[in-house]
Amino acid sequence: MSNRHAVEKLRSTLRGLPKGASHTPGNPPSREEIYAPREHVNALDPDRALVIGNRGVGKTFWASALVGRESRQWLARQPQFERLNLYNVTAFAAYHGSYADDTAASLAVVQDCENRGLDTLRVWEAVLLRAAGRYQHNPIRDIALLLNANPETGERAIRDVDRELTASGNRLLLVFDGLDTLGRTWPEMQKRLDRILEFTRLCKTLRSIRVKLFMRLDQANFGGLWIGPDRSKIWNERARLNWTTTSLYDLLFHYMEVGEGSDPFRYSSAFREVVGFDWKPQQLTEEEQREAIRAMAGGAFMTASPSAARIYDWIMNHLADAKGEVMPRAFLELMRKAAEAEPSDSERVFSGPSIMQGMREASDRHLSELMDEYWWVPITLQPLRSMQVPCSPEELYDRWAAAGTVSEIIRRANEEDLLLPIGFTGKSSAYPLDYGGEPYLLDSLIAIAAAMKVKGDRIHFPDVLRPAAGLRRRGLVRPPRKAAQPPQ
Repeated sequence: MSNRHAVEKLRSTLRGLPKGASHTPGNPPSREEIYAPREHVNALDPDRALVIGNRGVGKTFWASALVGRESRQWLARQPQFERLNLYNVTAFAAYHGSYADDTAASLAVVQDCENRGLDTLRVWEAVLLRAAGRYQHNPIRDIALLLNANPETGERAIRDVDRELTASGNRLLLVFDGLDTLGRTWPEMQKRLDRILEFTRLCKTLRSIRVKLFMRLDQANFGGLWIGPDRSKIWNERARLNWTTTSLYDLLFHYMEVGEGSDPFRYSSAFREVVGFDWKPQQLTEEEQREAIRAMAGGAFMTASPSAARIYDWIMNHLADAKGEVMPRAFLELMRKAAEAEPSDSERVFSGPSIMQGMREASDRHLSELMDEYWWVPITLQPLRSMQVPCSPEELYDRWAAAGTVSEIIRRANEEDLLLPIGFTGKSSAYPLDYGGEPYLLDSLIAIAAAMKVKGDRIHFPDVLRPAAGLRRRGLVRPPRKAAQPPQ
């Protein structure tokens, strides 16, 4: 294969990267879709109940992979997951934010049981028993009513299930995902999460029944959620779902090999021709990854300046959110768009200018996804367009106050029954009395990693968001450090 054809082949594989890398509940990924980095081992450990991750890091992907029999068995065979002993685990969806199915309850089912005066703990016990083969032909509501009327009978049935599983050497795992759909207000959502956590605590007293919760960062910050019997144990054993730079590039190479329209054999040949050494799935060192990206870019920097950042680092620095994390979807989108933007007669797979174009596309997608998940984000960002950042908090407050932003958000939330930004769930006397809810709005942006505090108590917005939001950068600001721990 000639170098020109090899470059065209690699560019073609990048253009074939999945356009929508997000996953849907109840749809397990195929073996070819799965890339399993070592840092995700704890997130898949059945004995670690709580998994915390930002939007777009793969919570639903891994929830679906655990529930899917074939995907779970494939994971069990991978050396990095061997200690988890997933061979003896049978996993079921308990809740995934969609319609009810053979085991999972839906929000409508939960609300129906609440309207009948039932503690929602009974709902999850009913889900457990159905997953274990009890009452399979009964609606969850009827089982919950039975357990409520006869709690001792229900507890005995759950104990029997646990003994049978232990005797057979098997384990049952109930997976909760889409927890942000549990309510329309924070108090409503927190109340339901509280009962799920109580169910999780009770299951941890059993030998062979476990619960796995995939939770967003902003939910993990609920005040009082971790206060209660053994709640601190659940929190202290939490696993953080995030991605290292090397794992993200491994993910890219993985999708290039097995992605749409890519022939693995021809990909390996093209990789060797362009890069100069053999492709080794999930075995490239960081230096080899750097050399691969450098070779694909023809040795180019991001700009003509000798002091400019190398493309390998530039991408990660500019894609990081306010907590220093890069979302796989945004990364793959940038690389796909960069390949599309590179001229067909170019001798490079991608270049600085095409990466810049990919960055603009990734920024648009990042903002679009934020707006999909948090309806109040466009209302919040609109008054800030053309603003120079970083800036003082007061500059933001003044813009929002002049535009009536807080009043508009509260009006929309009340009239359309929408979830208020999480910052509005508490009060703080530490804020200036000259302002109303504007400081709480800023807290909300920080909670979802859309804004951050930098030196001098100024507020900055990450590079991945600024272009699409119409914000202008003032001076040189260091990229955010990658968060080592979830928020306390």
